[in-house]
Amino acid sequence: MRGIARVRSDRPDLADVLSLHCETAEIMTAYTRIVQAEGRLSGLAAYSASRPPHSEGLAVTVASYLAHETGAVNINLLHLSSAKAMDAALRMAGCFETVAGDVDWVVSDHACCQAEAKDSAERPDDIWLAKSGFGGTEYLLNGLYSEGTKRGLGLVGMARLLSWNPARRYGLGTKGTIGVGFDADIVLLDPAASHVVRAGESESSQGYTPFEGQELTGRVRHVWLRGQRILVDGRVVGLPRGQYQSRPT
Repeated sequence: MRGIARVRSDRPDLADVLSLHCETAEIMTAYTRIVQAEGRLSGLAAYSASRPPHSEGLAVTVASYLAHETGAVNINLLHLSSAKAMDAALRMAGCFETVAGDVDWVVSDHACCQAEAKDSAERPDDIWLAKSGFGGTEYLLNGLYSEGTKRGLGLVGMARLLSWNPARRYGLGTKGTIGVGFDADIVLLDPAASHVVRAGESESSQGYTPFEGQELTGRVRHVWLRGQRILVDGRVVGLPRGQYQSRPT
């Protein structure tokens, strides 16, 4: 999963939210120079080495302290991707009242970049020229179910992390659960189905995935959006029905 949010209040007061991309530019610049100078690594291995986990952890710590100093009661820590970043977030939650609590939700954006946007036409093997970002929203529920069940996370907890809590925090009053007055947004996941992630089987036009070859437990079979079925046996059906949500809904 690419991001978590740390909040104190569950009020849908959107003006109080500050979102931060937690990386330390100075550390990444220094490590990039080291990796390039050594020349031992290439491709994704080089890119990963230029962004060490402690860069995330330090940025989370600094962001939390500044939130405490300035009285920013709600901050979102975006795109966390390492155990050190999670550890720092939870440690800071215990230190400062302004970011108190546990992990409130697991979310992901969808920075879909097609292969041609990743490669430089002149220097296709130069990883440093690649555009950042990749799509992965379609694996969010499946990934959390697969890994969460191994760690004792129950289905109700998953529903809170993925649906109810994010909807409440962002003022989406008609989203987040199944009930009278809520939009009929429903996902059916088959817990007995295991599958290996293959970009070639995805409905995305991206054409690749960093999760290629990873085996996941459970699989999303059917999806309804406001009562209309948009996914049947893993395949998108019908015309696009997405709508902008003017908050609060």
